[in-house]
Amino acid sequence: MNKSLIDRGKWLIVGLGSAYVASWAVRNLLRAGWRTVADDDPPLNPASHDTDWNEALTWTVLTGVTAGVVRLVARRSAAATWRNVTGGNPPGMEQQ
Repeated sequence: MNKSLIDRGKWLIVGLGSAYVASWAVRNLLRAGWRTVADDDPPLNPASHDTDWNEALTWTVLTGVTAGVVRLVARRSAAATWRNVTGGNPPGMEQQ
């Protein structure tokens, strides 16, 4: 196996792992925050007819935006760490 393929595999694991851990942490923090503010559990299924529109939209926007931002921060942090350790950009992430 060539070094490039091995590096791509390593980066895939680092990138996905950091995004997964960040998403897991954010999901738990958002649920705890929702319970604190709303004094109720967040909606399990915002698309359900039993979920109020305001609650469904608020939860969807809150989780979508927060998860996207946290995944971006996690991937950028992982890329910075990769650069510090290897001296180069992760595979497929050329400098713009």
